[in-house]
Amino acid sequence: MRNTLPMFLLIAAVGVMPGALAGCETTQTASSADRQASGGAAQLDAGAAGAEMIVYGMTCPFCATNLEKSLTSLDGVEKVQIDLNTGRVVVQFGSAHPTEADLRKAVADSGFTLHEIRLHQPAGRAG
Repeated sequence: MRNTLPMFLLIAAVGVMPGALAGCETTQTASSADRQASGGAAQLDAGAAGAEMIVYGMTCPFCATNLEKSLTSLDGVEKVQIDLNTGRVVVQFGSAHPTEADLRKAVADSGFTLHEIRLHQPAGRAG
């Protein structure tokens, strides 16, 4: 019986660990990412510079909030919209523009897979 309890705890910990390590808590409420997931398509403001991405691996509002925080920490990111249903992420830039490499790194560092990215420049601006 002495060995049963530690084995039980190990099995329980292994069953809980992946979600706990990822920080995924489906009961946690997210900010704008949560609201975006429940309605409306993410889109750039008219004439704004930004990026549209398809990101794989987000399963809950907490995931979207983590990605949103990572992207908004980049210089030049003004607004982030995330649609959890489609994995579509729209990043609007301010006067400064993060590089494609910066965006890719922010997604990867958040634990997700960037499937597709399209950068948008307003007319008249060379990028």
